[in-house]
Amino acid sequence: MLLVLLGSLFNSAIQPCSVWYWRDGDIVSSRKPTTRANVQTILDLASPTRRLNLLFGPGILETDSCLWVHGNTSMRGAGKQISEIKRTRMSDADPVNSGPVIGIANYGEHDPADSTQIMADITIADITLNGNASAFQAITNSAPRQDVLWARYVSAFDLENVLVKQSMRSGVFFDQAKDVSIRGCDFDSIGNWTVSATQNAIDFYNYENRASSEGHGKGLIVDDFRITNVLDFVPSEAFSFTNVSDVVVSNGFVDGCDRVFEIQGGGNTAVDSNFVFSNVIGVNLREEALSIGSSVSGRKLVNILLNNSHFSGHPYLHSGRIFSVLPSAGSAFERVAVSGCTFKGINTENNEAEPYFDITPSGSLESSDLRISGTSITGGNMAASNDGLKIRGSNLRGVVLHDVKLRDIPGVAVNIDPSTNQVVRDVAMTLVSAENVGNIAFSLVNNSSSNGVLRHVSMAYCTSIDACRTTGADALRVGASSAAGGGVVADVFIAEFRARKTSGANPTSAIRVEDGAGGETDSIAFQENFADGITNRYTVNGSPTNVTFNDTRYRITGAIGAFSDSLRAEGPAIFQGKAVADDSLRSNGPFRTAANITIDPPGFKVIYTNTSANYAEVPSGSTFRVNVVGTGEITSTAAAGFFSLKKTVTTDSTRTDKGIYIGGQFISKVVSATAALDFDLTAVTCQDLTITVNGAADGDPVFLAVPNASIVADVAFTAWVSAANTVTVRACDQALAGNPASGTFRATVFKH
Repeated sequence: MLLVLLGSLFNSAIQPCSVWYWRDGDIVSSRKPTTRANVQTILDLASPTRRLNLLFGPGILETDSCLWVHGNTSMRGAGKQISEIKRTRMSDADPVNSGPVIGIANYGEHDPADSTQIMADITIADITLNGNASAFQAITNSAPRQDVLWARYVSAFDLENVLVKQSMRSGVFFDQAKDVSIRGCDFDSIGNWTVSATQNAIDFYNYENRASSEGHGKGLIVDDFRITNVLDFVPSEAFSFTNVSDVVVSNGFVDGCDRVFEIQGGGNTAVDSNFVFSNVIGVNLREEALSIGSSVSGRKLVNILLNNSHFSGHPYLHSGRIFSVLPSAGSAFERVAVSGCTFKGINTENNEAEPYFDITPSGSLESSDLRISGTSITGGNMAASNDGLKIRGSNLRGVVLHDVKLRDIPGVAVNIDPSTNQVVRDVAMTLVSAENVGNIAFSLVNNSSSNGVLRHVSMAYCTSIDACRTTGADALRVGASSAAGGGVVADVFIAEFRARKTSGANPTSAIRVEDGAGGETDSIAFQENFADGITNRYTVNGSPTNVTFNDTRYRITGAIGAFSDSLRAEGPAIFQGKAVADDSLRSNGPFRTAANITIDPPGFKVIYTNTSANYAEVPSGSTFRVNVVGTGEITSTAAAGFFSLKKTVTTDSTRTDKGIYIGGQFISKVVSATAALDFDLTAVTCQDLTITVNGAADGDPVFLAVPNASIVADVAFTAWVSAANTVTVRACDQALAGNPASGTFRATVFKH
């Protein structure tokens, strides 16, 4: 019966903005004229026991002060932009808190609700709320609080199919609220006032920390929304959250704001937790798509997911970051994830050098579990110096980067660099690509931090294409730099990394391992990495420890550029691999090392094609060890031979024990010694003398070197191992030609 009556009322001729009302069990009534005072009288009929319903017809209700809505109330219009409540008067002399178009008050009161009563079960739907900010730009007093909707201490609050526009401060502001639903709502022209410090489309705050005892600051659902023109007088967000939890925002569009989502903790010790943002498009951003921070020591920001969303900066006004996790000293985050998102058009204004993705926890509280997957990050200004994704700060455990694409990054694409006396550990990167990068593509380097630690990093199937466009750096750099001041980079494993240069890029090396003065680089392992068009595949600087290369094919080619070496090892390194049809290690330029170098795999092929005399050059005080067993080969296509070592190289018995293959024959060791021998053949035909050669054994082949002065016609010399460590030299005079002269004989024994 009620629906039939309402239908007939709407179909008849009615005056603009007529209002009908009833309470449960009452008949429908109306009050004329439709003024703010009369509507307030109707709203004051609300009670906890009987639900109050208001229905606005087409037209505008002009208000000169706040309309106070109480609990257990439903207020509906005929549709947004059909029914409207509009603020038409305001002055600096207005009472405190009288500035909103609609405020929530305790039953029977006309002041903001307080904790003595929780206003529950409120619905505002199918209407436009107009703050009319353009009419009040001369106002300087913020005490009246000029939000369009201000709701404190509410529960079960529904905002449905509402247009909020022309706000001076925020569009809607919820404080100490719980179980709020905003569906099908639009927000336009928000924050039209330079005086206010808060100019956001939707605020969901919990300043008084009631969440722990009463569930306040908990439970917000926003779905099917549109936010346009959040103005830029102060930092202005589409969504701002403080000290709250259990927030779901989905299926919306934002055009023009500073930040789309801001999560901040401050003022109390509530935990900001459980945020899901999905299927959101944000365009013409001036700052971050998502900003996560806290100013309270001991706070953690927990369970934050940004999913399947797409963001782009303003064509010429976007500044610095587009994603940030910046909990301040004493606070931290736990479980932050970005999945299936795109970010582009970043730092088009070029007035900040901050990273596009800035992950900077700080303080002693440990942050953990950062995951970014299925996401692309595209810069907007190659003339700038911004890094793409930078993880710095302190005490961060657990980082996963999977299927992340970075493109047009003016600085370092992925930069992981712990802060002073802090630790970043347990980092995994897979299928991460960096293309068109001004500086290093991937930097796992403790650059400048005193006693910072980066530990337990794995990196697989990552790609660099055209890194170092504006610098002579490297595609991938690992280790503690010379400025690290005691920093540590350790336990790093890198596999299937591919670095490619097309045109315009200028990487010095595909991969550089460095260990600067005062730093420590330890336990770095490489497996099956590739370089295309880059001078040096591997460069090792300083004195790192336990560096292992384990590639099937090294393909080190191109002895050009400033280094003029296809591989330069300036610290200890181990090269490992296996026999393949192609070359395990092919050097097309000198292979140099300033310290110990080991080539130590089974079945390893080492082929040097350079025509220089020093194919493997090792300075004084170092060792060069080669161990090839099984079916391995060591060959040289150069006419000058396999390799030469400088005479000043320290003797290394380990090198000799390792052995070598020549023509398919294995020689494990060569021992040699000399002795002065004086044969007397005046009375005998043959005479035996001995040379002590340590390591010689019965049956070993012996090569005998006879001094020229001891050569006599018809005198023959032979030698064999006659006992352990003993070589016997026999001289026989077949024609009684005379005695050989005394001389120094050398016996060389080959061990198989």
